[in-house]
Amino acid sequence: MAQPSQWTFLTRKRIAAGHTMSSLALTVGVRTAQISRLEGGQRGPSPGLYRRLADALNVDLEDLIASAPRPVRDPEPASEAVA
Repeated sequence: MAQPSQWTFLTRKRIAAGHTMSSLALTVGVRTAQISRLEGGQRGPSPGLYRRLADALNVDLEDLIASAPRPVRDPEPASEAVA
């Protein structure tokens, strides 16, 4: 799971734009819970939602994408050596 601090950009921009989670959700057409999950780093937006968020928050799409949490993959198990 991504660390919540990775979406502070989204939270800061939402607050600066004067949006609550509910008002942003209404503006971009999702549920408030989805905005909460985005800000908490639990889920990433779809490509279409990236665009709607960028438009609603008046931010550059590339900046929004760059600020998104990256999925953390479990390391692959080491291969067992065959003797």
